[in-house]
Amino acid sequence: MTRQGKKNRKRYVWLVWVICVCLMAGSALGEAAPDGEVSAGEALYQAAEEAYKAEDYEQAMACYQQAAELGCADGWSGIASLYYSGLGVEQSTEKALEYWRLGADQGSGRAFYGLGFLYGCGDGVEQSFEIAREYYQRAADLGSPVAMTVLGNMCLYGEGGEQSYEQALAYYQQAADLGLDVGQYDVGLMYFNGWGVEQSLEKAMEYWLLAAEQDNTYALNGLGYLYENGQGVEQSYEQAAGYYRRAADLGVAEAGEHLAQMIAEGLVQEPQAAE
Repeated sequence: MTRQGKKNRKRYVWLVWVICVCLMAGSALGEAAPDGEVSAGEALYQAAEEAYKAEDYEQAMACYQQAAELGCADGWSGIASLYYSGLGVEQSTEKALEYWRLGADQGSGRAFYGLGFLYGCGDGVEQSFEIAREYYQRAADLGSPVAMTVLGNMCLYGEGGEQSYEQALAYYQQAADLGLDVGQYDVGLMYFNGWGVEQSLEKAMEYWLLAAEQDNTYALNGLGYLYENGQGVEQSYEQAAGYYRRAADLGVAEAGEHLAQMIAEGLVQEPQAAE
């Protein structure tokens, strides 16, 4: 499982980057909103977020533009994300870079994240993990838990700086403490493999249970593995099948394969179709 876990982690580094650019307008990527009254710019930004979620990208663009013009730096990042994804506008990485830079100049955590993404992928700019890491760090400093997990990934593989399991764990822990399911899964994986910390299957289960509450598919698959093999918990094929089934229903092929194998070996019964 350790080697398989490491293989999954390498794939997961890129999954985080690809998935998160689609969520660039989402709250998980940005700094926490300050308490107090909402300004006109912030209100327009929230309206843009709602339009984005409703897939009304023209309205989202209009609101992001107005928000930015009223001093909401994240508005520039919202515009950039639409250009990068080609939602409601012609796709343009050049335009995305321009607007993320505008947002970064005004201190937008989402914009710092967007620039980190571009430099990490080498899309529209010369690839530089060192520069990517700097931008992700600025986003993390502003409270972005997703930036924290990407920094953890970079530390795990020594991208843009020294390889360090301990530093990777520290970033994952920060994200986990902020309630991000990806961070919770990552902390659990570090405990599972004993990377940068004394191995503890019980701790791995603790964090994977937290992530599973948010339907994190990696955590669900991991919990299935623990129950199937009786690692850190009393063996239970029924519990394992339940977690594998949840993960499979959410699109994890590996979990479906595990479940099918358990059924083929007679370890659990195939679920009966509802009449």
